[in-house]
Amino acid sequence: MSKKHEMSDQRLHEIIASFGAAPKRWPEAERDAALALLEQGNAASAIDQGQALDQLLDSISAPAPSELLQARILKQAKADRLVTRIISASTPRPQRQNLPFRAIAATLAITLGVGIGVEQFFPSNSQSYRDDYQLAMDLYDEDDLDFVEILQ
Repeated sequence: MSKKHEMSDQRLHEIIASFGAAPKRWPEAERDAALALLEQGNAASAIDQGQALDQLLDSISAPAPSELLQARILKQAKADRLVTRIISASTPRPQRQNLPFRAIAATLAITLGVGIGVEQFFPSNSQSYRDDYQLAMDLYDEDDLDFVEILQ
């Protein structure tokens, strides 16, 4: 966290007594301030006590869940699924009747766009080619266009 917290010796002792000496267990918001205060060397006895707490916390393992707890969890999960089904069944779903219309409209738009794009590169009006050719012939002398005879 970017917030800078003021840390008192008393708060540092509270943190160590509650969470142990390992900084990874300390509240993230206060961790930097606590470490800065530790560097000043004011909490050596608290660290010793915290290390004892760390050893105790590390030695404890979570007990296996009882059969009763497992049954409760499974029963609650089934109830949650049932509630979810009831809610989803009673919630109106969006109309899907206009889906074919949307598909047809999208296809038409794409086809029209492709057609216009192709028309830009390959105009279908052959008269415009003849007009362009005639204009080119009118602009240049026949002596300059000897290669045109080869093309014809």
